[in-house]
Amino acid sequence: MTQLQTTSLIGLLIYFAVLLFAVSKDKKNANVLDYFFAGRSLPFWALSITFIASWWGAGSALSTADLAYSDGLGAFWYYGVPVLLSTFLMILGAKAIRRVGYLTQGKMMAARYSPLVSKILSVMILIFMTFSASSQMVGIGNFFGTYLGLNYELAVLVGTGIVLIHSLFGGFRGVVLTDIIQFVLLLLSAIGVFVVAFTRAGGFPEISAAAALAGKDGYMSLTAGASKYAVYVITFGCAWMIQANVWQRISAARSDRDARKMAVLSFFAYIPLYLIVVFTGMAGLVLFDTLPQGGVVTAIVMDYMPPSWAPLPLWGFRQPLCPPWIPLSTQAP
Repeated sequence: MTQLQTTSLIGLLIYFAVLLFAVSKDKKNANVLDYFFAGRSLPFWALSITFIASWWGAGSALSTADLAYSDGLGAFWYYGVPVLLSTFLMILGAKAIRRVGYLTQGKMMAARYSPLVSKILSVMILIFMTFSASSQMVGIGNFFGTYLGLNYELAVLVGTGIVLIHSLFGGFRGVVLTDIIQFVLLLLSAIGVFVVAFTRAGGFPEISAAAALAGKDGYMSLTAGASKYAVYVITFGCAWMIQANVWQRISAARSDRDARKMAVLSFFAYIPLYLIVVFTGMAGLVLFDTLPQGGVVTAIVMDYMPPSWAPLPLWGFRQPLCPPWIPLSTQAP
């Protein structure tokens, strides 16, 4: 095992121990409302962070960076624009969602239509969240596998196991607590990797020159991805606004005003967050002749960052989306 892998593994164990300690010492859940919505006692900024974490996690950041390596600035349309569209729609509907007098979407559909419709909704959400969680597991598996020298299956089990344990201990309050910690780590990691990549690449002039040499027209154009991903933006951008875990965050707000403030803050935060990972992927075009195995971000950390910095990106890019069993379990009719 290399020094990088040893340092990263030790850091991961410490990180997991700290998270487990924090969640186990947190306030215990007194009832169902407390478990799923933290008793609607959390401030809007804390819910905003966990809202952001729902659509800016390891899988989305790593895959967007890899796509930006190939597509350039237009890759912002792949995940960034659909997220902005969904969040904008959530801003418009935040107060209405907060006022829904049901604990789950399933109960709402049962009251409005029938128990059969509620069960159909539950199955649809199960399918959607399974694929959504799977995409995050793929990102974690590839990242852990390359970073720690683990085989893919073991890497997926390690990453998923960490999420499962802290969720079972803390419920939604535990998810929010760990999301805040992980968001800070992911933000620091993303900025750190971006600075190193962009500095080593020589900035936009060198990236533009590399794109021209590779024959990549429109690589530096933000609008280049508009037509390519238009259908994706419309379908997913609109579909994601009914995502169960996002409704959970809005429903957990203290008031209608807090629900709207949370969505507005998240909207403006997503813009620089997705641009950072896009710029990182674009810098990879200068640093690597082909897309590295394991992804651009992993290769930058392993090839250009000192081993002493290894735990920070590992902690940060381990950050998952909201554990799927939290929103899923709220869909029971």
